[in-house]
Amino acid sequence: MATTMISSTRLAQRTAPPTAAPRPALRAAQLARPAALRQVLVRAEPKSAVETAIENAKNTCESGSVGECAAAWDEVEELSASAADKKTAGASKMDPLEAYCEDNPETDECRVYED
Repeated sequence: MATTMISSTRLAQRTAPPTAAPRPALRAAQLARPAALRQVLVRAEPKSAVETAIENAKNTCESGSVGECAAAWDEVEELSASAADKKTAGASKMDPLEAYCEDNPETDECRVYED
């Protein structure tokens, strides 16, 4: 069985306590990175009603009373349940074989014979 050895410098780096404050040179270097290296988050679709309600609930809980906070999260729960019900209602209307045949019309199970 092979054994691995860790050099003393790597061990010292791992066990060294973290510094209390970030080094200014490191912070300046991070801010001076070229724009090509920065990450940008792009949404492909607009926010849903549930996401908007979650943001509103977070804001309400930070600045509002306990009752307003609970009401805001109740609204999030209702919107989430409604969205889940819409997903399952649309899927349950279609026969599984029909859904399969829409995706794979060339299979033997999906052939239609006319008399």
